[in-house]
Amino acid sequence: AVPMVFHEVMPAVARGEVAAGVVIHEGRFTYGGYGLVAVEDLGVWWEERFGVPVPLGGILLRRDAGVEPVRVQRLVRESVAYALAHPDEPMAYVRTHAQEMDEEVVRSHIGLYVNRFSLDLGDEGCRAVETLLHRGKVGETFPRWEGPLFPPEELPGA
Repeated sequence: AVPMVFHEVMPAVARGEVAAGVVIHEGRFTYGGYGLVAVEDLGVWWEERFGVPVPLGGILLRRDAGVEPVRVQRLVRESVAYALAHPDEPMAYVRTHAQEMDEEVVRSHIGLYVNRFSLDLGDEGCRAVETLLHRGKVGETFPRWEGPLFPPEELPGA
């Protein structure tokens, strides 16, 4: 294994410095531009093997953070709902952090992370997170956890 920052992976493979690499973020849509081919799409592999989507990201809150999880959940939902309703507004900000500037690639990348699960995990999303944590526990990647994984349902007026 040759550790490197994610945006260095495709150029290193293309130059022959490494035989293969794991591509993340918008590289999922652009590796062909480097003359590379996919050996395995790990997202597709995960979904076929475990029958749930890959939990690509999450918002975590320490239990002792001193804030109400329901309030944080409500604020995040409001922010995501606004971004989904006004998709052009965050584009300038996203472009300042994107490795790839093609608008269609940026929108596809955002769609991986901001989607229906962002507003409500639902049963399928909860199973996806539980599967990831269970697989990590089996492989001794993650420590054991105690208590609920998810905040309680949003209460009226919270």
